[in-house]
Amino acid sequence: MPHILIVTPRRNLSFASREVRTLQNLGIQTTLATMQGTGSSAFETPIGALDPTSSSARAYLRQFDAVFVLERSAHLGDGTATVDTSLHWLGWNDPEDPPVCYFGTLFSTARSSATAFLPSDFPLVRPNASDLANTASMLDAGATWNFPIRVGTRVRLTREQASVYIASVNWRTSASESGFWKLNTANHTALGTNGEILAIPDLPDTSYPSDAILAYRYRKHYLLPMVYLFSSNILVERVPTVGSFSYGVFWLLYALKLCNLRPAWRVPLHFETDHPLQLASPRVDDMNFAQMLTIQRDTLDWLVGFCQQTGLSVFHGIQIGGRDRTRTSSPENYDHWVLLNRPDLTGTIGQQIAQQAHAILLANHTKTQPCGPHDHTIAGGALNFSSSPFTLIRHAGGRYGAGNNVPVGHGIAVNRRHAPSTFTGLEYTLGDTDWIETATPMSGTGTSIPNVRDGSYHIARIVVEGHIDEMRALGFPDGHGGAHRYTNTARNSSGSLGYWQAYRDAGYRGMRSWHYANEARATALVPPDREWQGFHLLDNFQLDAHGTSPQGGYGLYHPTAPSDAHAVGRWGLDIGGDITSNYPVTAWRAYRRLIARQNTEWLGIAVHSLGAGYLHPVTCFGASPANPTARFREGIPNLSGLPAYNHIVELLNEMREIVQVLSDYLYF
Repeated sequence: MPHILIVTPRRNLSFASREVRTLQNLGIQTTLATMQGTGSSAFETPIGALDPTSSSARAYLRQFDAVFVLERSAHLGDGTATVDTSLHWLGWNDPEDPPVCYFGTLFSTARSSATAFLPSDFPLVRPNASDLANTASMLDAGATWNFPIRVGTRVRLTREQASVYIASVNWRTSASESGFWKLNTANHTALGTNGEILAIPDLPDTSYPSDAILAYRYRKHYLLPMVYLFSSNILVERVPTVGSFSYGVFWLLYALKLCNLRPAWRVPLHFETDHPLQLASPRVDDMNFAQMLTIQRDTLDWLVGFCQQTGLSVFHGIQIGGRDRTRTSSPENYDHWVLLNRPDLTGTIGQQIAQQAHAILLANHTKTQPCGPHDHTIAGGALNFSSSPFTLIRHAGGRYGAGNNVPVGHGIAVNRRHAPSTFTGLEYTLGDTDWIETATPMSGTGTSIPNVRDGSYHIARIVVEGHIDEMRALGFPDGHGGAHRYTNTARNSSGSLGYWQAYRDAGYRGMRSWHYANEARATALVPPDREWQGFHLLDNFQLDAHGTSPQGGYGLYHPTAPSDAHAVGRWGLDIGGDITSNYPVTAWRAYRRLIARQNTEWLGIAVHSLGAGYLHPVTCFGASPANPTARFREGIPNLSGLPAYNHIVELLNEMREIVQVLSDYLYF
């Protein structure tokens, strides 16, 4: 098993947990050390403090297969010493010395302490914040710093001769600008085989000079982009709205490849959709229901081929509840059942297309597109723990459906192990505890059950049975994603122990769950390792190109649509009009900013948290109904006459390029 030493500034030690966890997820052993300032005690290791320029430090490094040096801000004006002493290691290149990977290490002119440690043949120009034109290459000619939204980059990897979209920069300024290094061409030429250009900016909308550099090999040392990116010196954390999993996993994995270090196992990239069939409210492009459903049907069909080629399984959360609790208040709320069975709402043509799309799901449920219940018809979402009582409309038949008088709330419960012999009542198990309960509220035999709370195990059993029953009524052979025995719950919540138990009782092995730390819900019970009694609670990140607009998505940009209905407005991709004032000429700029961001987020949630990337196919309504799966580069117009854009097709195709580059570490 490879063993890597991670060196980080002392004040940022806690942040290194991300790299440690990521590498552990690959079965790679890590050791942490910190560095601050210079001198005999600057390098703190598990064996004690060392002078980072000493022979003792060199001998210590030789115990490892590689050394990863992590900078945290790469601020060109930062003159304080953190890990710059490690630049002394650039001179250690004997066969016994391990490769050293520097992530965003700052060697700007402001860091005068680094001068003594840089070799005379150092191949990169030292950036000068006062002379950027001659000492650095700026991203987007001064684009405002806002990772990962506005540092979207296409990168050309020279060894692989492949281009990938990934958020990548080498430095930033106090004016919130960011950019790339410049190559000292004379030193590079003189180095011969000891110098190698590893990556360059390859932006489809901008030309960069040949000396613009993103990654470089200097002898046994690799100078790479930043892994962590900051906004105003504060780590941008993920939040439930326009969050950011601001962690550049790609470069960490690529460093392993450069060092020829193989993991014990690979990490899977998991992908899901919520509502594979859904409508939208009236739109400014006048897209009708049949066109909306055509885009979704053809995208599902395209996914079949993509999955066969790559090994990906796309999990679909079927928006159920429509059979028993039909919602017809607005088209975007029509449930799956309604789309298949209510031509009075969807139109006959729309119903036929929905049924064709449904047939694709049925045919591939046990293959590459497993499906499971995703219910928005219950108060607060199907599996949110709510403190407010509501009325549940339950299904008919089965063990817990209408016609049966079943428990609907908890009475007096006693641990069976401690209950007296005279204590009798309803017996059940939650986790590893057996309970006996008396005075249990009952449902009666009717369909409507008032004043229930969805934190109850008894209500959970009713809901889960109804979910599975409706999935089977829709034609699926099961209600739990086939062999995966999983589902992605509505509103990303996991309910409480009662729901976990009810789903486990029904044969599930896991469900999607997002811990809402800022809300008073039982999701706070989600364990840190996301496993409860062998039941898995999968983390996730939303990858939609648009926001919550009921009109669905318009693709990359639309000048008269709601601002959160297109990618530029939703994700703040525009910088002083550099997209909106000249669209669609600037469409490629929007494209690479969006895709680089989404790839960065997807890799972060997958490799760091072993979670899923997911989106709503209504985000693809910027595609052309006449050719829904056409690539963006084909230049086909959509209904608005703007460049057609199918987010699923683009995102998965571009992630495929990354998986091919990192095939020893990732797989679909």
